[in-house]
Amino acid sequence: MGVVFISPYFRGLYFEQELLPIIMVVALSFACCVGELLFKRDERFFNHPLDWAILALMVSYLLSIINAVHIHQALQALLTMALFFMVYFMAGRMIRNESDYNRLILIAYMMGIGLAIAGMGAAAGIINIPGAYADGHIRSTLQYHNTLAIYLTGLSLVGWGLTLRSERRISRLIYTGGNFLMVIVIIGAISRGTWILYPLGFMLFIFVINKQSRGYALFNWAIFFLFGVVSGFGFLNSINMGQKISALGFVLAGLMMTIFMQWLVESGKRKANRPDGKENFFIIGAPQLLGIWLVLMLGLFYMLLSNSGGITQIVPRQISAKVEKTSLQDYSVNDRLTFYQDAIKIARDYPLLGTGGGGWEALYHSYAERLYWSREVHSYYLQTLVEVGSLGLMALLAIVVLFLKLLINFKQQLGDGNLSHYALWGGAIAVIMIGMHSAIDFDFSLPSTGILFYALIGGIKGRIVNETRTNIKLINKKNRTEINKFTGVIPAVLGILIALIILVEAGAIYRASQLKEIGAQALEENKLEKASNFYQKAARLDPWQAVYQVNLAQIQALKADNDQNSQAHQEAKDYAARAAELEPYNSKVRNALINIYAMLREGDLRIAESEALVRANPLLEQSYEILAGNNMDAAWYFLQVGRKEQAEQYFIRVINIRQKLPAGAGQSGIGLNLLTGQAAVCQGNIKLGEELLSQVVNMNNEKAATARIWLAVASTLKGDNAAATSYLKQLSTQDKADIAKYQAIMQLLRSSNF
Repeated sequence: MGVVFISPYFRGLYFEQELLPIIMVVALSFACCVGELLFKRDERFFNHPLDWAILALMVSYLLSIINAVHIHQALQALLTMALFFMVYFMAGRMIRNESDYNRLILIAYMMGIGLAIAGMGAAAGIINIPGAYADGHIRSTLQYHNTLAIYLTGLSLVGWGLTLRSERRISRLIYTGGNFLMVIVIIGAISRGTWILYPLGFMLFIFVINKQSRGYALFNWAIFFLFGVVSGFGFLNSINMGQKISALGFVLAGLMMTIFMQWLVESGKRKANRPDGKENFFIIGAPQLLGIWLVLMLGLFYMLLSNSGGITQIVPRQISAKVEKTSLQDYSVNDRLTFYQDAIKIARDYPLLGTGGGGWEALYHSYAERLYWSREVHSYYLQTLVEVGSLGLMALLAIVVLFLKLLINFKQQLGDGNLSHYALWGGAIAVIMIGMHSAIDFDFSLPSTGILFYALIGGIKGRIVNETRTNIKLINKKNRTEINKFTGVIPAVLGILIALIILVEAGAIYRASQLKEIGAQALEENKLEKASNFYQKAARLDPWQAVYQVNLAQIQALKADNDQNSQAHQEAKDYAARAAELEPYNSKVRNALINIYAMLREGDLRIAESEALVRANPLLEQSYEILAGNNMDAAWYFLQVGRKEQAEQYFIRVINIRQKLPAGAGQSGIGLNLLTGQAAVCQGNIKLGEELLSQVVNMNNEKAATARIWLAVASTLKGDNAAATSYLKQLSTQDKADIAKYQAIMQLLRSSNF
């Protein structure tokens, strides 16, 4: 349960160095949990179809490694899904009654209050949390506003359920105050998707509770929600104006009004108790309570009006801007539709097992029709389809169907009259809200979301299964010490072994990342041997991580360059080839390998790597410039050694590279035009060369001087010495290096009979 509380505070576990320790802790806990089940002689390892569905999803991630485009990322995705399964399993097994379940959701709820306080504190500048408030959005420790908003929306519904089921007045006051704080952050996160889904969650909750409780529930919601909205507007306006004290004032004033109003409600509710034991909130004090609520609301609204400077400015500018541009033509909507279309294209080529984890990030550039950047699909379901194929998606949809069926059966069997079920329904609706929002965003790319999601599913399943006594079979009545080895012992032993494997693998990857940091420091200090030792250890622990191979290749290339060491030269090439094999679609890896082959003076490999860089992102114009530049270097080399025919082949390649630039990449840039212009001049196509070089000059950039030199070369080659002189005069008169470059180029071209 502790992992549910702490995981959001470490940037949602988005980064590997924060995720892996959590996986190790959970794996160890899981092994202990399974061992306890074995010791207690539980008959069945699984007790509900949901168990099998979530296991199937984990197995689909395991199978995806067979076809993975980047194995390290696929392995990390498998470990993350294993984390979700283990959290789900432990929650389902540990929670057997209402008390156990309430502990789980109380921990989750207190975590939500902490997220809200951290986000408001960061926005007000009183808490220093990098990334917790940026671009007018409250992001808290999750560092992503959309996920924060749906997180707190779900947990505020949990708090609403806790309020209704609690028998203690102080608890109801705390839950109402906590919900108020969450509403402020839901407003401040500026998440349109959450704003759209919130009414649905509200209506679902009203639907599942009994009619007798709805009046009190609605009044409680009106207290924390409406006070929260007005205070949230005041808070954001104050932050926008740099008034931190005023911002905190709105929070404190709204919080006190919320708690005071709820206290009056509780007092009125107790007075309304009738002798027959029934309770009716609206018999006594309802008009007075409504009047007090209106007075307090008007007072808070007056504060907002005074602070904002007028009725037209009470809505914070970031909210009004977000609302005004909301339409189907909005770039956010259009981008998501593009992501979804490209995700389906990828899935068609990897239909059964998928691409493995990280497959979207590796491949989407190859399928896109226009250049854009997105590490995520922005849809959990489509990302699942891409990464683990149709098998994984079917398992995920089975989880959805089985969970909804579990809830429907529970409601049909036990109805809605039991107040103790309200906390359960709050958690269930939180799961539904997160599941719906994840269809249009990448909430599950923050593993803390998956931890909360699957912990709640496990907890709800555990409570319902034990409360209704369905899907549970008692152990052998004749001998309670005997259990079926196929339903108990073997799965338990396998579970322990798998947990230990996960523990060891996660530990190895984590240790490798630590060694990498030490190696990077040694490399920065030019201690090549020391750096090599650390990177080799890291590569042994995590042989699927391409960056370790890249760094080893770089170290060996430096050794080869310093000492003319042929063995180091070959080892550098071997490491580089291994890196390219591990992550063939990683542009950063490809760029690094281009530089390494340049150090090794391996011209052909450098060009081949440049071509691979273009394949990794066919719509990035800069990649074509790199490819053209490397071909130009090769052409110039062959020209210098007197091999004119080979040089001409590379000049032609440079010209063809620009011609093959796809429409989605946009217009060719300055660098590519300069290189193509140079190649055209050397190839004898003076007209094309002058056209492209003139474009570079007209852009008035740092490459203009080089373009003028080549325009002078072109003019000289076609016999227009006056024009050549004019271009040379436009160069800096204080720096004779440009004139020397012109002379060197002309000398080389003439010696090669151009």
